[in-house]
Amino acid sequence: MKRKTLLQSFIVHNNRIKDFFRIMRISLFLLFVCVCQLMAEEAGAQNIEIKISQNSMTVKQLVKEIEAQTDYLVVFRDQDVDVNKTVSFRKKSAKISDYLEQVAESTGIGYRFDHDYITLVSKKMYINQDKKMISGRIVDSAGEPIIGANLVEKGTANGSITDVDGNFSIQVSDKAVLVVSYIGYLSQEIKIKDQRSIRVVLIEDTQALEEVVVIGYGTAKRRDLTGAIASVKAEKMEVEAPRDITDLMRGTAAGLNVGMSTSAKGDLTPQVRGVNTLTAGSSPTIVVDGVIYYGSLSDINTNDVASIDVLKDASSAAVYGSQAANGVIVITTKKGKGKEDGSASVTFNANVGFVQSANQMPILDGKGYLKYRQDYNIGNSSSDYLAQYPEIYTNPFELDGTGVNPLDWYNYNQKTPVSSVSDEELTRAWLSRLQLYTPEIDNYIAGIETNWADLVLHKGLNKIIR
Repeated sequence: MKRKTLLQSFIVHNNRIKDFFRIMRISLFLLFVCVCQLMAEEAGAQNIEIKISQNSMTVKQLVKEIEAQTDYLVVFRDQDVDVNKTVSFRKKSAKISDYLEQVAESTGIGYRFDHDYITLVSKKMYINQDKKMISGRIVDSAGEPIIGANLVEKGTANGSITDVDGNFSIQVSDKAVLVVSYIGYLSQEIKIKDQRSIRVVLIEDTQALEEVVVIGYGTAKRRDLTGAIASVKAEKMEVEAPRDITDLMRGTAAGLNVGMSTSAKGDLTPQVRGVNTLTAGSSPTIVVDGVIYYGSLSDINTNDVASIDVLKDASSAAVYGSQAANGVIVITTKKGKGKEDGSASVTFNANVGFVQSANQMPILDGKGYLKYRQDYNIGNSSSDYLAQYPEIYTNPFELDGTGVNPLDWYNYNQKTPVSSVSDEELTRAWLSRLQLYTPEIDNYIAGIETNWADLVLHKGLNKIIR
């Protein structure tokens, strides 16, 4: 008796299983055919042949031919690619890739295929073989990841930041230097040699945490503070030769707005966190060495200032009350220092420079000003008035060819017409119609013309001695 195995019996007699395997074989076969078709289309798309009308044409004309004869859309940026360059092609019928290769050889314009798009780029951007991808992690001294740390390739604008796990990735050039920084930590510069993965440990900036700041009722270390306080060390700004104390504060403390003064004295009032009232004043309270100061900031010698602390939150109200509503600026002056042998030390500081008007608009001379007054009065008069009194604002000595007699012109505004008129009377009538004042008319007749630009807008000597 012939024996059958259990597997043979299962395969032969279970029709459902047979149908299942048959469907699987057909499905796999169809999937294989589809994948091969897609691969063939992707590989063959670049080999599509097109015909051009002439052997020499611009890149822009070639782009139009490609878009007209294929489904491709050619994209590029005008500032990166000059499509007006002319290229000489060897054949009038060739593959798209062959034409683009000839363009690359002749003009330095690179290309790449991306599905239904052809992107034209500068060859310098396209060929970038010295770039490499660097990845890694940034942690603190305890091994905890630092979120949002900045990484910048030194000398470039190429940068990145870390994610929530402290990880990062950035593409840099060969032998690049990475600058890693984060608020409250010391910056580090890391040379990238043959490394592909790096681990950076940032060290806390203990010097910033140990900095002593004025808090209204005394001093404290910055690490012990929870309030919003900004500090400015005057010694760091002395090299810039500030003219007054507002120059020390401008752009050095977050939330402190210091504008530019237009007065000769240069006096202005800073604002802490902007204007916070509609009608009342927004000036902060100024405290100098623990005493509220009601004078002008321009009267404080910048060389006497040791530090400036700006108290910006409500904690300052605990010391200064309602006067701290607009913030408090605490100024600490320097203390006298002698030499080790007990002798006195005197510091002398002087700055000398020239000042002049910047971007001064050109000023009209006497003739140009009279032409301006003439045009102004014509523009303010109605057409009926100008038709009734033709050339009323014209210089009476320039009426030749206008058809207007100087005597008739003079009698326009005379209640009793005259039969004769002198040159001075004509001049005074004309300048009066241009609305000039009597001293100005007298100066014109006397031939006196003053150049106020030279008298007022001249260079000045600026001396600061402290």
